[in-house]
Amino acid sequence: MEYEPVPIISRDFVKIVVPLIDSALFSIDIIVFDWRFYKKEPDNPVTLFNNAIANAVDRGVNVRCLVQNAGVVNNLKQMGCKARFLNSKRILHTKLLIIDKNSVVLGSHNYTQSAFISNYEASIFVNLKDKNNALVEYFNNLYGL
Repeated sequence: MEYEPVPIISRDFVKIVVPLIDSALFSIDIIVFDWRFYKKEPDNPVTLFNNAIANAVDRGVNVRCLVQNAGVVNNLKQMGCKARFLNSKRILHTKLLIIDKNSVVLGSHNYTQSAFISNYEASIFVNLKDKNNALVEYFNNLYGL
């Protein structure tokens, strides 16, 4: 089933995206430019997002992440994610989250306190008809580098 895109404006990211993560059945694929961890702040919206990712891993969801920060890779691996560092001179500026190959969040939100609380950000959530879509192919191509 295909739905109209849902806009995700600024502070709404966690409110909209965490339930999507909670609904993941078998896979979550993520590419993001900046991802932070506020481990000593349990009520921080980024911590709530990160906890949803960790809970998905605990449920048996295959979570693959591609980033350009080695410290982020280490944090993600500690959470049980399959994380890779893209070693490239080109900047990995994409912000893409794919759930079960066809539910997609794409936009400007990094996974940071600033993006979730204070920045002007805009992303969209959309369900795509085909699980073999261009965004899945894009992720797989970059993840395989």
